[in-house]
Parts: sequence; structure tokens; C-alpha cells
Amino acid sequence: MALDIVGYAHVKLPVTDVECSAQWYASLLGMRLCMEFVEQGQLRGVELVEPASGIKIALRDRSVCAARPVLSGFDVVAVELGSAEAVHALAEWCANNEVKSSASGISPVAPLWTYRTRTER
Repeated sequence: MALDIVGYAHVKLPVTDVECSAQWYASLLGMRLCMEFVEQGQLRGVELVEPASGIKIALRDRSVCAARPVLSGFDVVAVELGSAEAVHALAEWCANNEVKSSASGISPVAPLWTYRTRTER
């Protein structure tokens, strides 16, 4: 059976601090808030969207996740950019703002930037 998948709704990441993480992704990737998930009066998650591409990520409060996956040092985000120059510019921004990242997979086909998660508190 062939599925008619045309994209994905979002990728969900467990985070320690939803609000702080949402601000960080918004600042770094130019994402905007498109949905909040409030449970019992507490902000438990958000969905962010990058306006030009429509790419979405969701952030979920780790304390209410079914499991507590350890993602420290795992590259949960890999962003394909339009050119090697854009990858280098983003990598330079990260270095200047103490964000661990690596410019990887730079090729004419798919210039990638990856972000390794911060150590959980």
C-alpha cells in the first residue's frame, strides 16, 4: 500500500523548559509560535513554524512525557540551507552565541547544519 504522505505535521522534542526553548528556537531559526498546549493551567508544549518553509517543530515539557529520553549531545535538528555560505554564517552565529553546532554534509546538493542538544539541567 502506497501512502499519500505530502509532508509532516511536526517533529516533537522533549525539553526541560518549554518557554525558554521556544524562545531559543524562535531566535535561532526565525520560527514563530503557532500553537500552545496548556494542560491543567500549565504550559506543557508549543508548536513553532518557520514562516517561509512551513517547517514545524513541537516542544513538549519533559516532566510530563511518557518517558524521559536522554538527548544530550544528540543532533536532533539538522537544517538544510540554500548554500554552503549560509551554513558557515549560521555556524559562525552559533559560535558567537555559545551554541554547539557543526557544519556537516556541506555539498552542492544538501548543505546541512546540525545542532547538538544542550546538557539537560
